[in-house]
Amino acid sequence: EEPGLIRLKIEWGTETLDIVNAYAPSQPVGRIDFINGLRQKASPGCLAGGDWNTVPNTALDVDSANPL
Repeated sequence: EEPGLIRLKIEWGTETLDIVNAYAPSQPVGRIDFINGLRQKASPGCLAGGDWNTVPNTALDVDSANPL
């Protein structure tokens, strides 16, 4: 069991689907450690989604007078 992760493995015919839902920490250091640790926890072909607590452009999304 890992805080911030929900994992589901589904048998689909002869395949196993590995689905991961993540909620990354909001603090940068914790978030970096969390995301780097996912590589060890997820299978190579897993589908991962969730709230990564990141923004593509901090000038627009965080510091702007009109944040998105």
